[in-house]
Amino acid sequence: MNHGITYTLTRGEQTIVLDVEYDVAPYDPGNTWGLPEDCEPPSGGELTELRVLFEGAAFALTDAEQDALEQHIYETHDYSDDGYDPEYDA
Repeated sequence: MNHGITYTLTRGEQTIVLDVEYDVAPYDPGNTWGLPEDCEPPSGGELTELRVLFEGAAFALTDAEQDALEQHIYETHDYSDDGYDPEYDA
């Protein structure tokens, strides 16, 4: 796994600090201008692997917790490390 973060999860009144390891597919911004035969949509940037640990052991998330964690990763991940140039999409 190439990336790691610490993620704080709240279950009821319990606060759980998790170690999260993940990989992201390389991002290609595609080409949305020019001749139609030269255009292709953006691709990549999605999670390809995800491992959640609590005190070194695998930790099971509910579907809603996993969705929230994945959303957090997508919003905070530095895609410049994976081939994405935010200046390109500006």
